[in-house]
Amino acid sequence: MHPRVYHITEQVSASAVLEDSEAVFADMAVRLEKTKAEVRARLEAKERAVVGRAEKDVEMLEKDLEELRRRDQEISELLQTEDNTHFLQAAPLMCVPLTAGRRSRALSLPTEAFSAARRALCHLRGRMEEVCREEVDKISRAVNENYVSGGECVKGEKAVPASFPLSSLSLQPADQRMRAAFLRFSCRLSLDPDTAHPTLVLLEGPQGAHCGEEPQSYPPHPQRFDSVAQVLCREGQFGGASYWEVEWRGGGWVDIGVTYRGIGRKGGGKPCLLGRNENSWRLRCTNAGYAAWHDNRKTTVAAPPCPRIGVFLERQKGALSFYGVSDTVVLLHTFRCPFSQPLYPAFRLDLDSTLLICPHEGGNGNVP
Repeated sequence: MHPRVYHITEQVSASAVLEDSEAVFADMAVRLEKTKAEVRARLEAKERAVVGRAEKDVEMLEKDLEELRRRDQEISELLQTEDNTHFLQAAPLMCVPLTAGRRSRALSLPTEAFSAARRALCHLRGRMEEVCREEVDKISRAVNENYVSGGECVKGEKAVPASFPLSSLSLQPADQRMRAAFLRFSCRLSLDPDTAHPTLVLLEGPQGAHCGEEPQSYPPHPQRFDSVAQVLCREGQFGGASYWEVEWRGGGWVDIGVTYRGIGRKGGGKPCLLGRNENSWRLRCTNAGYAAWHDNRKTTVAAPPCPRIGVFLERQKGALSFYGVSDTVVLLHTFRCPFSQPLYPAFRLDLDSTLLICPHEGGNGNVP
């Protein structure tokens, strides 16, 4: 094909895709507006119901108050009577409960009526951000799959896996204070390339890893995992408290954990797998939930999925805690063990999953 014709064809093709893109996003905007209107209508209906119920409660309480005032007046008059017979007949009537014959119901605070809706909206926003990031990554891979810079088509050559933007946090004040307390112990982490399994592509800015199908040309090393897609960090946690955060996307799952340096490296048996032996601890994160593992014992964790996980290690106290960090800071699981050796942050990735170590914020680094 003549270069000029090829260039025009490519231009037409790109313009068509851009038009399709505009149409898709316009349709998405319309659908979001419809969803927004539907949610608003339901919230307003709930508001009317709550306000109506509150008005009835106030009316009931005002009647009870009026009745109490009437009884108080009658009791005052009764106490002054010298007719014992009249007193004995009237006194029991003053003790009849105000709610007799009326269905009692505990009053709820106004904020409680919408707390579940607020949590659902926060979850919706998180899921939308996650879906958008994942789909943009897929589109980027599709665009770059068969092309390199300069427009040269290279069949069969896969693009280097890209990083992804870290999620933005909109924490409530109480959660901000909790996270700020953890960040005082924030430590700097970097992946150890000498331990990375060949299917792991190490990323920079921020540091991370992607699990692909094609093995990388890493040199042989006695510390390298040869059968399990795992990698350790260079920095061991020797004492005191340490905190770090990671984010993950794609694939089926990732394992986030810590291990003694002596975890097995050769073969795919339990001595090499995070959480399947007495030397390591892990939290498996999936799009359906979590599972905590140590010494081949599993604890299912019921909590909504969260792309950012915070890890708080108090080695001297024997506590390792995992938190979901989004619009709230939620404790997912705590291991309590008498740690006897330095612990190294470690990760295992499923195929097509990507994990990033969140940049260091505050803290004083690794303090032995």
